[in-house]
Amino acid sequence: MIGHAWDVGHGFWVAQELGRDPQKLGGFVTYGQFRNGIGYARTMEHTIIVDESTRGHGLGMQLIETAIDHARRASVHSMWAGVSAENPAGVAFHSRAGFETVARLPQVGRKFDQWLDLILMQKILKPS
Repeated sequence: MIGHAWDVGHGFWVAQELGRDPQKLGGFVTYGQFRNGIGYARTMEHTIIVDESTRGHGLGMQLIETAIDHARRASVHSMWAGVSAENPAGVAFHSRAGFETVARLPQVGRKFDQWLDLILMQKILKPS
């Protein structure tokens, strides 16, 4: 089950697999403006997190498609994902969802006491 809350041009959805603990979320997706400024008003960046126990059952794809459909209806032109280069499953997931890798930013994030590269992926949306 996917629930939602949103503002104009922005969204936030949470998911719970039916039959699971109602106190535990299966995942969430949210998006908002990529950068400040009027010139970026139709360019969004999203975040998606899916609990490890729910991966591989289509929940992540349902979440990202829900956000993309909402963004299209809001006349969003471009959706971006920033994925750690240390997360090949995340890159593969976004590729399956139609995102293309457009850049690799070296050593821009730091986690577990090491510098990480960031893969930027983009999907051009066609308004519905």
